[in-house]
Amino acid sequence: MQSILPGTAVPGAVGNEEEGTSEDKDAADEEEQERLEALREAEERRKEKHRKMEEEREKMRQEIRDKVGAP
Repeated sequence: MQSILPGTAVPGAVGNEEEGTSEDKDAADEEEQERLEALREAEERRKEKHRKMEEEREKMRQEIRDKVGAP
């Protein structure tokens, strides 16, 4: 494929570049694994944040129940 700009490729363009090597594929696989791990970590942090927020909300609800005298 021929590049218009460095780092970009035009699909279907004819050029002398070889298709990805096994090193390129290994690097891409490793980057994908790192990306997926980062997504998992971000999701865990988000869930923990929301768990804490809900815990605080429940604490406030209980305080209101105690003041009002509701069961």
